Amino acid sequence: MWEILDAEARDLSDEYKERQERIRELLRTGDILKIASALRDLAARRQERKLTQADKGLLDQAENMVASELALAKDIEMDEALGLIRAKLQTS
Repeated sequence: MWEILDAEARDLSDEYKERQERIRELLRTGDILKIASALRDLAARRQERKLTQADKGLLDQAENMVASELALAKDIEMDEALGLIRAKLQTS
């Protein structure tokens, strides 16, 4: 998962319907690696431009899904997992 978050972000479509549908598809898979890639791509977009409310919601959803998985895997609190993820996304 960390490798996915460290990898170069893929450009997301400027067309909001297309972009959001692609992210929703990744989240629906339940595959943590695909969800992590969606999180990485949305976080990169947030640094380049302002996210729409829907994009922010998808970003929060992806972040919480990845943090939940990390918290379970590492036996840490959710807040700690969120902090680790946010720190990783800021340094990537």
